[in-house]
Amino acid sequence: MRKYIIMLFFLLSAISTSMGQWTSLNNSFGVDIRCMIKAGSALVVGTNGNGIYYSPNSDQNWIQKNSGLSNLKVYSLAGNGTLIGAGTYGGGVFLSNNNGDSWTSTGSGITVPFIYALAFLGNNIISGTGGGGIFKSVNNGSSWSSNGGTTHIVNSIYVAQNYSFLGQGPYAYKSTDNGDTWSTLIGQSNTTIKGFAETPKAGGGTNIFVATLDGVYVSVDDGKSWKKTNSGLLYTNINSLVATGENLFAATEGGGVFRSSNNGASWNEINSGLPANTNARTLVLNNGILYLGTEAGVVWKLSLSDLGITSVKQVSDEIPAEFELSQNYPNPFNPETTISYKVSVVSNVSLKVYDLLGKEIATLVNEVQQPGSYNVKFSINPTLSAGIYFYKLQADNFAQTKKMMLIK
Repeated sequence: MRKYIIMLFFLLSAISTSMGQWTSLNNSFGVDIRCMIKAGSALVVGTNGNGIYYSPNSDQNWIQKNSGLSNLKVYSLAGNGTLIGAGTYGGGVFLSNNNGDSWTSTGSGITVPFIYALAFLGNNIISGTGGGGIFKSVNNGSSWSSNGGTTHIVNSIYVAQNYSFLGQGPYAYKSTDNGDTWSTLIGQSNTTIKGFAETPKAGGGTNIFVATLDGVYVSVDDGKSWKKTNSGLLYTNINSLVATGENLFAATEGGGVFRSSNNGASWNEINSGLPANTNARTLVLNNGILYLGTEAGVVWKLSLSDLGITSVKQVSDEIPAEFELSQNYPNPFNPETTISYKVSVVSNVSLKVYDLLGKEIATLVNEVQQPGSYNVKFSINPTLSAGIYFYKLQADNFAQTKKMMLIK
């Protein structure tokens, strides 16, 4: 009998491990965690009263970084390379260009300085306020101007490769020009949007999900219509939502974390290792690791491989660690070839083609681009002669040139 009990114990342990086990990265910061971002290899956490905590390698080593941060209620965070923005409750926006070692208050113009959402979009910084609408800075925070919106709280700004979503009250907005203008999507319900996520849709495009105080809603037609997708979701006050592939993860108020592996059709809790009735506030997904910040001031992590998820791809793209220019394919080529490159921070990107004498033949890209991976086709002009040509990528402080061969 004892033999069977021991076997049952190990079997249950194996099942628990296969379901995924959360592990804590700190004891407690003593106050509610309001926001969290990944900045390179670091994890940056904003709290409701104790300011910023910084873990250089996303592990259990934490540093409190509040120099110059005169308001310690940090409700939103955003990152752009080495630049980090912090939106505070009552003190406006602060910026740090040295990994949080020091913070500088930004300029005037935000008339309601309660910043619930923050994002870097192209050359713009967009801040969403609690009651004052949207504000935009085009000069690294030196000044701000009104960017529209209503008196509803802006709780979330979601940044994808070529567009962004913003949630204000019960309404979703979309921008394709780095937040210069926002188009209204149909409100999904009479409740507050807390976050966004996307999953790939069969045949192309994406399914758009929103986290709300009334559960999760999905749109399969770019926001024209919405339906609730809460089957198995026992707690419907959703504070945060992230996705990879068809997998969605929801941080709930009082119920910990739930997962859907089928585009939101059904949900199951994944709370092994978490305290009962956890108030899960914010989720970050990066490089196959799910990070959770809670009301109790504790950061937790869970490996997606423990859940059987081995292929991790977010619609908004994993941000490349560095700039990269790949060899064109095919090479040699005729009549066209594809050039691939990666952008690690929001940058003015230039991709040009030159002949052997250094004469510019074509400008393939000349615009501000979000972090991500890009493919550009180069089709030859019939007047070009066979031979060697060069293509050069310039972005931020990065510049690289490669050669290709045209055959006829």
